[in-house]
Amino acid sequence: MGKPESHAESQLKAELRRSEQWLDETSGTVPIIIIHLDTDLRYRFVNGAHLEWHGLRNEDVIGAHVRDVIGEEAYLLSRDHHLRALAGERVEVESVLPYKRAGERRVRSIFIPDIDPADGSVIGQHCLVVDITDQARAQEDLRQSEERFRDFACAGSDWFWEVDQTLRFTYISASFEDKT
Repeated sequence: MGKPESHAESQLKAELRRSEQWLDETSGTVPIIIIHLDTDLRYRFVNGAHLEWHGLRNEDVIGAHVRDVIGEEAYLLSRDHHLRALAGERVEVESVLPYKRAGERRVRSIFIPDIDPADGSVIGQHCLVVDITDQARAQEDLRQSEERFRDFACAGSDWFWEVDQTLRFTYISASFEDKT
């Protein structure tokens, strides 16, 4: 029979439960994927955004190898970043990854070594992933639109110009320069 729990021990356990609940609630509301992997690249923690992305449940992911969740192709493209983090390096990268269930996504990822404060060894890694697919698509649409405008302005014989809020010229067509 075990020793009865002291008041201090029960307070610590209650505080730990509150902290875990806060972490689950907070990390589940942000649009950022938050992951903790151990040194074997097995999931130890994932937030709701990661589960939603991949259409999985927590019990499907915890303990699984990252390759089995994100797919072979995405794993091979991100493997070096994981290994660098396990070697103690913080890695920030933007890449396009073909996820097994979530499809192709442009992401900005940060791989942060999890360092044991007792001995300084790497015991895993934290990964933060932001989906920037829509942002990248919008930037490309804007670039194409600006290119079409420049082509139109250069092809025309009329003068085109653009001014900012202070009525300063920000663009003058080539036809203006040719005729003045």
